Parts: sequence; C-alpha cells; structure tokens
Amino acid sequence: MTNCNLQDFQDWLEDNLYQKMKANQRTWEYFFENADQELKLTKLKRVPHIDVKACRLVVAIYKQERKQAPLNNDILTPQEWLGKKSPNKEEVWEIIFSEKGEPNLQVLGNNLLIADFPNLQKIIINGASSGSARPFLVAIDRRRPSAFEVANCEIKNCPQLKEINISSCQMKFFVTDYLPSLNFLSLCDNLLTELDISKFPNLFLLNCKKNCGLKPISTLAQKIQDKERAIVAPQIRDKNIAIQQLEWEKSELRREMTSLDNIRIGEFNAKKEQLEIQIKQKLLLANQQKEEGLQAKISDLEGRIIAEKKKNQELTQILIRQINEQVDYWKKNYIYVNNNNDMVENNRKWEKTWIG
Repeated sequence: MTNCNLQDFQDWLEDNLYQKMKANQRTWEYFFENADQELKLTKLKRVPHIDVKACRLVVAIYKQERKQAPLNNDILTPQEWLGKKSPNKEEVWEIIFSEKGEPNLQVLGNNLLIADFPNLQKIIINGASSGSARPFLVAIDRRRPSAFEVANCEIKNCPQLKEINISSCQMKFFVTDYLPSLNFLSLCDNLLTELDISKFPNLFLLNCKKNCGLKPISTLAQKIQDKERAIVAPQIRDKNIAIQQLEWEKSELRREMTSLDNIRIGEFNAKKEQLEIQIKQKLLLANQQKEEGLQAKISDLEGRIIAEKKKNQELTQILIRQINEQVDYWKKNYIYVNNNNDMVENNRKWEKTWIG
C-alpha cells in the first residue's frame, strides 16, 4: 500500500475531522510520536487518557478508504465517481471528496446528479487542487486547476440532508428540490450567477463568497419572509398594544387592591378604635357600678355604726343612771349605818361612866 503513510494520514485526518474527534488531542500526539510509517504502534505504554483503540479504529477506516481509491492518476466523471463512492444508497449518510483524501483522482464533467439517498446528511466536495494557492478570481474565463470540476450540480430526493459544502469546483448551476432539514449551505469559490434558497426553510448559515457574477440574493423565500413580516407586523403591534393594555389594567388592579387594602386597614382601625371605646365605656361603667355599690355598702355600714353608737350611748346613759341610783342608795345607807354606830358607841360610853 504505497499511498498509506504517516504524512498522508495526518492530511487525511485534517479533512476528516469527525474521524479525528474519535480520540482526544493527547492521544493523537502520542500516536504520531510513536507510530511508524506503516501506522503501527511498536511500543505501547500505559499513559493516562490515551485511547489507542480509537486510533487503531480510525487507521483501519483510513486504510479501507485508501484501498478503494485508485492508485494511479485516474480521470472520472462526477457521476462515475459518485457510483463508486456510494454503491448502496440506503447506507450512505455522507458524500465527501477532497484531493488529500483521494490524491490520485481527478473528477471532470458537466453534470452531477445526487438523487435518492434517504439517509444522506452531509455532502462535502472540495475541488481545490494542491497545485493552486486558491487566489481570488481575477477574471471569469481564467481557469484554476481543480481536482473536482462540475458545471451543473443537481440534488433530488435527499430529505435528511443537513449540510452541503461544494467549493472550488468551477460550478455554474446549482439546483435542488425541497430540502426541509438543510441548515448549512456553502458554495464558495465557484462560478455561480444565480441561487435560489426558497426550498431551504430551515437554512441557518449561508456562505457564497468568491462567486463572481452572483447577483444579490432576492429569492422567493425572502419575498415570502417579507410578506410574512408585513402580515405579522400588525399582529405584533396589536399584541404589543394588548400587552400594554393588560399591563395598564394590571397596574390599575394593583392600585385598586392597594386602595382596598388601605380602606380595609382604615375600617379595621376604626372598628378597633370603636371596640376600644366600648371596652373603656364598659370598664368605666363597671367601675362606677362598683363604686356605687361600695358607696351604698359604706353608707349602710355608716348607718349601722351610727345606730350602734346611739344604742351604746343609750345603754351608757342607762348604766350611768343605774350607777348613780346605786351610789345614792349606798350613800344613804352608809349615813344611816354610821349614825347607828355612833349611837351605839355613845351608849357604851354612858354605860361605862354610870356603872363605873
């Protein structure tokens, strides 16, 4: 296998980044440091974050593609190249051409029809030749060397197609049917003068640089979009007005809610004050009633005390009168006794004097 070597494998990896991404950058650095010219790793070391199996898988894919590629300088028409590239259309999900990937092949022809690929998602055709530095096109009739040249390219019945990248192919006409899944289209460095993108409703990125004579794109899709904008603009304006009205109503409702809250707070405060006044009145009335009851009891007690005092005074007077009567009685009786005693004493003295 004369066309398989380390440098060619590096170039092939740069054109097949999706294969390169199967292993990390550190793994590829380790691979290129330790692989020989036959892409074999003679010395294996246990290094962290090194996926040798992924490298071997990518090398196997590379060698298989090199086996299928012609080793001599063949010239094929675009349709012949496509037939060899994709014998079974249902299994094809990408169609790729680059001079680095197929260095000994040149594809020249007027027409390329890519049709009836149900699972095709990607078309990448890079016709730039290594003999060309891909300068800016100075004149339309000045031809540059290309590894893949096709004047007309037509794509039909590829509903899953998401990416088209056809560059440096001297292409003058590009026609497709409806491609609902297409989101990336690059047709740079060709000879296009017209391009219709109305059949790509989900197109996200468009690159048409270096196409001398390509008119400014004013397609049906843009007209439809302008028409849709013209239709949608009043609706958007009405929606904005409705939103503003709703915002105003919302602010009004908030204001009313705030005022209602203030009213409720005021009513609550008024009821609170009224209840406080009623409670104070009840407390005053209860205190008054208590005071009146106490006054009545005090007056009753005072009346009883006065009555008791009167009774005591009457009893005292009666006792005084009785005592006075007894004193008078005893005074009278004492004088009588004394008188009797004096008479007895006098009689004794008389008897002594007369008898003696």
